Amino acid sequence: MTKRSRLTRVVGVLALLAALAFLAGCGGGGNKSSSGSSGGSSNSGKTYPVLRVIWDAPDYMDPQLYYTVAAYQINNYVWSGLLGYKHAAGPAGAQLVPYLAESMPKISADGKDLKFTLRKNLHYSNGAAVKASDFKYSIERAFKMDSPGVGFFSAISGVSGANGFATTKKGHITGITANDQTGQITIKLTQPQGDFQNILATTFAAPVPASTPAKDQSPHPAPSTGPHYAAPPPQCPSMRT
Repeated sequence: MTKRSRLTRVVGVLALLAALAFLAGCGGGGNKSSSGSSGGSSNSGKTYPVLRVIWDAPDYMDPQLYYTVAAYQINNYVWSGLLGYKHAAGPAGAQLVPYLAESMPKISADGKDLKFTLRKNLHYSNGAAVKASDFKYSIERAFKMDSPGVGFFSAISGVSGANGFATTKKGHITGITANDQTGQITIKLTQPQGDFQNILATTFAAPVPASTPAKDQSPHPAPSTGPHYAAPPPQCPSMRT
């Protein structure tokens, strides 16, 4: 192997690592779920060196706004939702497992109601506690920003009340209720939807603090719940005043 090819391989590896996160080792609190998922926190407080690169492929570094594969490759490791996919090679990687939720949802006999309970002692990357109401706010935030992902929640078989909220953007989505004391989240659908749990595994459904403005936060990414967090890029020397 020539020196040039070795250098090319090293650069390629660094670029791949950078795509996974801007800074590793921080995320939601609590123990790793028994399912083997790395959603929430699974690093037990370990921290790792910072790897800084220029990465201009993602369209947004905001969980409710992104819509490109490049952004998903990064955001999926930064913002975790109630559910996600098992981190495993091969077919096992398509298995849904609980991330921020204690377990897979309890589904009513008619298939319209899904009930989740948040894991205990979850925290955002800034140390703030994760609340059940943050999930409700994040879905409503997506509608307020006209997110490209809102169609997943307001389709014919979507969340009850979502279509009305999409029109007025006032009040709340009636089909989502949250109890911050118990950590319980209930989602009511207008009719059974077989892929709705997969929709909840998208980053569109990842909670952010209710204090997060309903506008693009890419320049200063919102606190996150995943095993990594995104830090704003350092200012280039030529841009400093």
